[in-house]
Amino acid sequence: MELRTLRLEQLRNIAAADIELGGGLNLIEGANGAGKTSVLEAVSLISNGVSFRTHRSQDLIAREAAQLRVVATFTSAGFAHRAGYERGRDGSRSLRLDASNVQRQSQISRLMPTLVIAPETFAVVAGGPGGRRRMLDWGLYHRDAGFHPLWSQYRRALAQRNALLRARASPAQLAPWSRELLRWAMPLDAARKSYVAELAGALPAVLEQLSGLPPISLAYRQGWREAGDLADLLDAEATQPRRGQPATRYGPHVAELELLADGAPAREHLSRGQQKLLVYALKLAQLECFHRHRGQGCVVLCDDLPAELDPQRLAQVVALVRACAGQVLMTSATPDAVTSPDRMFHVEHGHISQVI
Repeated sequence: MELRTLRLEQLRNIAAADIELGGGLNLIEGANGAGKTSVLEAVSLISNGVSFRTHRSQDLIAREAAQLRVVATFTSAGFAHRAGYERGRDGSRSLRLDASNVQRQSQISRLMPTLVIAPETFAVVAGGPGGRRRMLDWGLYHRDAGFHPLWSQYRRALAQRNALLRARASPAQLAPWSRELLRWAMPLDAARKSYVAELAGALPAVLEQLSGLPPISLAYRQGWREAGDLADLLDAEATQPRRGQPATRYGPHVAELELLADGAPAREHLSRGQQKLLVYALKLAQLECFHRHRGQGCVVLCDDLPAELDPQRLAQVVALVRACAGQVLMTSATPDAVTSPDRMFHVEHGHISQVI
């Protein structure tokens, strides 16, 4: 998959810009606040329907503009495509793929996969389990075509059951949604376990090429006691007194991916710099898994990577990203952050110009 062109209109401080991207590494440089990260956000909006920096669409639309618009042309599996995204200040949204309106973001996402490496992604190690579950689900979404419907059905059953718990419904009223939750929980849990095993298999080869990290291992903890039966736990929960805002306490939605360094929790054992390296290693292992299943690379969005790493480690990470990804868009505050970019753009006060 490869992005060819981007058209941005009224996105943050960029009133209008046309960008012709190259294959390989595209370096987008400029001072802080110039608008370079907005280019990456534009790609994220087309691919995922949301920015990796904020879920508030109002923050993305330029001041006094009624809506923002992003249009991308790209190739996927040998076919050329054109995708469009519009978001209005009134909350309206429209998506287009080729000559048609589309209702589901997934219709674009699977054709135009992107992987983000940004300061926000460091929470994969230091933050709560939600970020690690999302990392696993990204890999499964792009590995298995049936994962998204499975995940959606589970989330629907979970929302219905939680609503009944808050309404103090009887066990008999909860029972149908407990069964529905179980129906989707088991295959979802099995899919995540298989992906963790695959990710753990790809990680050592990446770690060998990154200096500064101790032995790393992954451990997946399902969202209920290993020896316990999920059906029994849900039944017991339905009969217990409910206080406050009760919610379903067991299931894949509370699963945990433990990251261990020398057998200890990585967030406690590793320095901040090592935690960043571990995030890069996990993302690179995901790229390897993606390529293995899809037979092609995806677009990697690297936001301010040079500011996070010393020159030696930056060179290591950039070399690995370039080897694993089909195309890279990287922002930097300095034009000499990486050597020999395939294409370079300068951003200043919302204006974008091609340098190389």
